[in-house]
Amino acid sequence: MRPFQHAQASAPITNDWKKDLAVHEFMDSTKFACADRRHRVVLHHIDLGAAIVARAFPHRQDTAKLVEQHVCEDLGHAVSLEDWFDIVDSARLPSPIHRRVDSGYGKVAQYVSGRLSQSAHPEANAVCEFLFSPTTYLSADPLRALSLMMNSCGPMIVRKVFGKPRTMPDGKIVDFGWIAEAAIFTAFGRIPDLREIIDCWDFEPTRKEMATTK
Repeated sequence: MRPFQHAQASAPITNDWKKDLAVHEFMDSTKFACADRRHRVVLHHIDLGAAIVARAFPHRQDTAKLVEQHVCEDLGHAVSLEDWFDIVDSARLPSPIHRRVDSGYGKVAQYVSGRLSQSAHPEANAVCEFLFSPTTYLSADPLRALSLMMNSCGPMIVRKVFGKPRTMPDGKIVDFGWIAEAAIFTAFGRIPDLREIIDCWDFEPTRKEMATTK
């Protein structure tokens, strides 16, 4: 479904499909980085996806319902991040630099902060923590989820959540998109392309596809 169709379908929930359109467009924004429907792995889940959308639209109180509706319309049921990773070929996922990521986001944030003014260190920490957030939704080998947002789409998502560049009290400008790029490069030694990530899934966790694998 296209974003405006999702928005029209959500009208019974919010009574204003035009207001909902931006939410559904954000959920489908990864399509512009890779026009393969497996792009949905980045935001189409009712746990992590709902948390990211809630942060991107903090003025909305109904984003969880909109995300669940959108996911169910596209995938046929309420899919979690675990559902996606139950069918991933983990061996094909990009491998991070483990000495930098194994203990969490702190070391990556430290590397990135070294290139920023002191006043921007809290922003670097916040962005790095956000980029690591997919790992909190996987019970087994959570670092597998790092590349979910640490790829060519990550800076776009970070910019939507954290906003435009801003001037700090010391007059320095902090650019959240740049922080994301620096964090991804620090964690992986490069910025993986989204295509490289989604190719680790042979199919989506739809009801039909899941049924044929059992």
